[in-house]
Amino acid sequence: SNNTLSNLSAGLYTAIVQDSLGCTDTLELDLQELQLVLDPEVTDIIPPSCFGFTDGQITLEIANGLPPYQFDFNDGNGYVASNALSQLSANNYTINVLDANLCEGQFIIALADPVPLEANLQPIPISCTGAADGVLLPAPSGGTPPYVLEWENGSNAPEREGLPPGSYSLTITDANDCTTSATYEMIAPEPLTATL
Repeated sequence: SNNTLSNLSAGLYTAIVQDSLGCTDTLELDLQELQLVLDPEVTDIIPPSCFGFTDGQITLEIANGLPPYQFDFNDGNGYVASNALSQLSANNYTINVLDANLCEGQFIIALADPVPLEANLQPIPISCTGAADGVLLPAPSGGTPPYVLEWENGSNAPEREGLPPGSYSLTITDANDCTTSATYEMIAPEPLTATL
């Protein structure tokens, strides 16, 4: 009549249940070891803010098991009490975790760089020698929008027009303060000539 079996190791167990009329049913019970899992509500994964930066961070919280937990970030320091690792670049990080009962968990956390920030200056050339009608149209991409534009003359205009020959520079800053710069040399066309 006892429906409990304790002090078991992991494995497959068969139990036959019989009622008062002699009817039976067979149960296959797969008893597995406890594996630690992450708490998705608390675990914090922060990728690098800009392409190529090393300011990413991983903070793990375990949803089961028996605290305290030990964390091995496979960085040569072995198991430590801290559940956070910072100053990370884009990469795949393998973290091993042990709880107080020595139950294990292994987690692979992927940190990805944002897409590189690019200015993508698109010119409309000067039409004739002596004219000042060149245009520069930026088409920023990558990074984290929105973007802030700043030209070499201090303007934040979305484009530059009415340009004579010369060198023009643009710096773009995204929402994470990532920056990129581009320079374009506006050149006048060769003078129109006629020969008789």
